Amino acid sequence: MDVHRKCPCAHCGGNIEFPPHGEGVSIVCPHCRQQTVLNSTVPRQPLSEAAVSATTEPEFPPPSPALPASRRWILALLIAFIGAGAIGWFVWQKSQPADVSSVSGATNQPAQPAVTAQSVAPKSIDDLKADQPVLERTQGSGLIYVVGTVRNESDHQRFGVKVELELLNAGGQKAGVAQDYVRVIEPRQSWRFRALVLESNATSAKVASIQEE
Repeated sequence: MDVHRKCPCAHCGGNIEFPPHGEGVSIVCPHCRQQTVLNSTVPRQPLSEAAVSATTEPEFPPPSPALPASRRWILALLIAFIGAGAIGWFVWQKSQPADVSSVSGATNQPAQPAVTAQSVAPKSIDDLKADQPVLERTQGSGLIYVVGTVRNESDHQRFGVKVELELLNAGGQKAGVAQDYVRVIEPRQSWRFRALVLESNATSAKVASIQEE
């Protein structure tokens, strides 16, 4: 099986996967619908200044200046006074007789059930479900794409999801493969994939596999 190549769209930078014999073919980008050329030797564009700034660590405000010595003495006395008051109140509470009625009433109260956090099911590749894909011809260009939907039926974000599609001819025999890729699928959301078809004898397709990085 041929190893698919990758290249960015010349307009939006979106990732496009294609088989080796697609090198140099001019297509309509499945992401921005602009005309671009499949060229795996084109380097990816560097991150924009906004993206770089988003990855830098946040700046913290400078530490507050130290208090003058006179204010430190006042603050220390205030803390000592509050501490002494708290200790005196605690000692006074200990010296008071216990309220028998309140204690007995408390023992008659039913026990409250413990509150537990809602359990979240672990991440599984089986949570990514795909509909039956179909072949779609682009008007004005003659290009054919395999389109369909992958649903994330979990409460987790899914990163680096790739769908591989098996192309079939009119006789139901394998005619080739097509692939598409998305960076992230949010929980309980769907991704509509659109994979380029370069095999002219392909008449239908089916999902061969769904993978996650």
